[in-house]
Amino acid sequence: MTYLLHLLFVLTAVSSVPSVLADYVKVSHHGDAVHFSTPLGNNPDDWACVYDMDTQLLWEVKMTDGGLRDAKWNYTWYNSDVRQNGGVAGTPNGGQCWDKLNCDTEKFVQQVNTAGLCAANDWRLPTATELHSILTNAYGNIADI
Repeated sequence: MTYLLHLLFVLTAVSSVPSVLADYVKVSHHGDAVHFSTPLGNNPDDWACVYDMDTQLLWEVKMTDGGLRDAKWNYTWYNSDVRQNGGVAGTPNGGQCWDKLNCDTEKFVQQVNTAGLCAANDWRLPTATELHSILTNAYGNIADI
């Protein structure tokens, strides 16, 4: 499963979020904080992302609608930028995804950025440390991947 994140510098309407959910905020497709009861969906005001107040990271929430962000799709790691890929570009279009043509991480990131998910267009894959930040157990310890 691919997880994307976006480093968020400002989030409006955070003060309207109930204190019980102070660590995480649901965010709409428009990029606005929404009430904790807002359903996940494809409408502009539906829940689409989660903002982590502690790390100030915005996380994509996977869907189950067969579209671009469906949880059942998988993507091969691929990065054509030699300044970032450590000399190994990975495998282009080796996964299984909704359009069968863009099934690698580089193309998935480009598509999410083009769509402007949660009003952001600078999505990227998380670092290992960032991914660990959302994998905590009931005791607050960082989970092992």
